[in-house]
Amino acid sequence: MRLNKKYCLALTIFVFVLIYGHSCNVKKEGQDIAEKACSSCHMCPDPGDLDKKTWTEAVLPRMGARLGVEDYGILVLDAGVYSVDDLPKEGIIIPEEAVITQEEWAQVKKYFIENAPEKLKHSTPLFELPLAYLRPTIKKLTGYKEKADNTLIKISEKSDRVFIGGRDGKLTIYNKRLEKLDSLQFESAPTALHEEENGNLHVLLVGNIAPNNRKSGSLVKVDSIGKQTTVIQGLMRPVFMEVHDFNGDGKQEFLIGSFGFSLGHLAIYSLKENGEYDEKVLIEAPGAVKAIVTQDQKDQLPEIMVMMAQANEAIHLLTNKGNLEFKDSIIMKYAPNYGSSDMLWEDINGDGYRDLVVCHGDNADYTNIKKPYHGIRVYLASGKLKFGPPVFYPLDGASRLLAADFDNDGKKDIMVASYFADFVNSPGNGLVMLKQKEKGKFEFHHIPGADQGRWLIMDTGDLNGDGKPDLIAGSHIAGMMVDPKTLETWMGEHTDFLTLKGI
Repeated sequence: MRLNKKYCLALTIFVFVLIYGHSCNVKKEGQDIAEKACSSCHMCPDPGDLDKKTWTEAVLPRMGARLGVEDYGILVLDAGVYSVDDLPKEGIIIPEEAVITQEEWAQVKKYFIENAPEKLKHSTPLFELPLAYLRPTIKKLTGYKEKADNTLIKISEKSDRVFIGGRDGKLTIYNKRLEKLDSLQFESAPTALHEEENGNLHVLLVGNIAPNNRKSGSLVKVDSIGKQTTVIQGLMRPVFMEVHDFNGDGKQEFLIGSFGFSLGHLAIYSLKENGEYDEKVLIEAPGAVKAIVTQDQKDQLPEIMVMMAQANEAIHLLTNKGNLEFKDSIIMKYAPNYGSSDMLWEDINGDGYRDLVVCHGDNADYTNIKKPYHGIRVYLASGKLKFGPPVFYPLDGASRLLAADFDNDGKKDIMVASYFADFVNSPGNGLVMLKQKEKGKFEFHHIPGADQGRWLIMDTGDLNGDGKPDLIAGSHIAGMMVDPKTLETWMGEHTDFLTLKGI
């Protein structure tokens, strides 16, 4: 029997629609389940954010373990402990019961794997030639150290001193000519420092610097004769500190970010009458990586902008309600694979409004592949907290930001340290400058000598008294995500830190 051509065409279309519709329904079901399961912890990632191999081998096994449908052994390894019994109970890393069924989990895996690319599209940003007037000075290692391990740089305008801390717990004190004056030894690496008017120091110590939840961090007071007194202890990998009078009582409080690992928090510590400090947690989550405190008018209480990383990546605004009570509002939110690293909240383009500059590039995890969404996002403001769409400047492994008018042209520039740069194809991308050409428009420039170290930290201040901003960038050598040849070059250069004088 011969079939009518129109009948055959209609049958073909029907079958296609049936199959395609079923495929779309399966995809939609997997997406819905994934969004529901993921959103309980963080923003649901897009399958296209990672390649198939990374989803299959790195992310989905951990996701499944956290949902209670895969073996939890991989989480034990990640946490650096010996058994599931050693995992933090309060972290609720492993649920007592599976969050989803095995059938639902199969749909979730299929959704991510089938919609992920084989390889992420990636391109190295175009750079202008190095600016001829940028002539950095390289400071070499001296003494016993084989490699740079800087964890803190602080240029003090109060005492005309420079403080540089290392992973070995040593805090070296220089004058502004970078001549060594003194050194202090602590139990662990310094990560932040506050200098009082009387010369006393408060030094934040990270404790165990490797990813962990141990409460081994502390805040140490150092008096004028060098005596050390621990004033706050039990911190989980604290990485920053801000000191301010947050409640208007005339006394300063410490705002400390305990980055932690699967646990952590942002908290304010206020001095009690008995000399001890009271802890008030503002955000109960790991990944507190940066806080910026602002006070527009003296009669107003300060507010806090906070960057949170470590899965639940977001920018929070903590509005001060008084008596150390804050209203938490989320300003920006990012997927957990973005690697939030640093931010600026200041007027960048000179229009009187605070702009938001965010960098993403932390790659020290199990998804350590080059990511096209790593880089700097500039949100220009048209009013208070009224941010426009971001202008994106791609840069592998962007890690630290500083803004200043480094070239003395009346416009702020942005210095960027990239700890996870593409050192093979672009060895100089570890330290670059976004030069502001027009209001809010930037172009990349290499910094000469940037290929001689792995830049982790920076600070800016006036080193030579000419009223212009200078910069010190500290190198911290580690073997992760770097080729052997580059690592060998860094070790051979013996670079400790780099200074860049403003023109």
